[in-house]
Amino acid sequence: MKAPFIMEEGEPLPTKLIQWDDITQVFQPSELIVIAGRPSMGKTTFALNMIKHMNMCNKISCALFSIAMTRFQVVYRLGINANNTYLFIDDTPKLTILEFQSKARNMVAKHGVKVIFIDYLQLFGMPLNVNKLFETIAEEQSYILWRLKLLSVELNVPIIVLSQLNRPIDGNEIRPVLAGFREMQSAIELCADKVCFIHRPEYFHLQGEAEFIVNDIRREESIIYQAENKVFKEITIKN
Repeated sequence: MKAPFIMEEGEPLPTKLIQWDDITQVFQPSELIVIAGRPSMGKTTFALNMIKHMNMCNKISCALFSIAMTRFQVVYRLGINANNTYLFIDDTPKLTILEFQSKARNMVAKHGVKVIFIDYLQLFGMPLNVNKLFETIAEEQSYILWRLKLLSVELNVPIIVLSQLNRPIDGNEIRPVLAGFREMQSAIELCADKVCFIHRPEYFHLQGEAEFIVNDIRREESIIYQAENKVFKEITIKN
């Protein structure tokens, strides 16, 4: 049996996806990473690939807050034992940001969770007493991003949150950019340490290349992946 990955407090955390780790300089403690894309781009699949590499290959304790899928669906897609002791899955429907904070603190304190994934931002609920403070959905989601960033710093663990992008208004597939967040762009630039866009021009096909545009606000690089059977295989890096 493989020994669990031992990470000292404040140590960077690799995903073992070589090209991803090279470009992003691995997950750093207290980072907030946003993985964004339009519907059907493969955000959840890529996050599950990361979890599988980190959790099953290196026994890194991961937490997944799956607001989009049930625990059973996650376990099935990962192909893991439901009693995996290094993966903590919470599938609470309509999870609020306050509930998430409480659960995340507990997982880190009691179970030594090293990295937290959230699927996905737009499905977070908002307590009624807080909801009244905001006039638009964009303001709510910006508030949630701010709370996520504060929590990543408090817990000193990376938090990876998936986010939807709207479909292009004209119906044409265009390469995603930060401006695609529209009213949330300022919050993304303020709170996120890195932003990854998943871009699949041929996503209507069963197979096709996926471009991962990694933007850390100061620079941008891309990884080309082959998407096949719900697994992303690294091909090359493009500057």
